[in-house]
Amino acid sequence: MRYQGDHVAVGEAQVGYNVTPRWQVIGFTGGGTAFDHGDRSATWNHTVGVGFRHTVARQLGIKWGVDFARSKRDTTIQIKFGTAF
Repeated sequence: MRYQGDHVAVGEAQVGYNVTPRWQVIGFTGGGTAFDHGDRSATWNHTVGVGFRHTVARQLGIKWGVDFARSKRDTTIQIKFGTAF
């Protein structure tokens, strides 16, 4: 809720390396901004992070993982489980 506006712009990039067939390490970065129409003071916010993924069920594509991310203002840890990441 810190960054709000009628318009948003976002960019992300992620790379991964398969250590074994079931384990992957990843690195990612992203940036974005939120602003209202005509607002010239919108600032970009950037983040970088690392994480890992473990494939639990190859046939179903189910993975779990942990991400560590840092921005100028915050640090976060995310635990992920599912198929869409």
